[in-house]
Amino acid sequence: MARSDGAQPNLGGRYHLPGLAALGGHLGRKGDGPPGWQTLWLGRRSLRLLVEGVNIAAQLLDD
Repeated sequence: MARSDGAQPNLGGRYHLPGLAALGGHLGRKGDGPPGWQTLWLGRRSLRLLVEGVNIAAQLLDD
């Protein structure tokens, strides 16, 4: 995300954790409570695999 003054916004953990939790299987319903470490770890692993796949696809397209 870019701002008009060129500075980068401060996006802390509260911004990124729900996305990681969703990738790990957390549904985020009203009564579910916060995601646990295992859910966050699974989300991190899923994100890492997605990024790896995109990098491999980009390399294949460059060749």
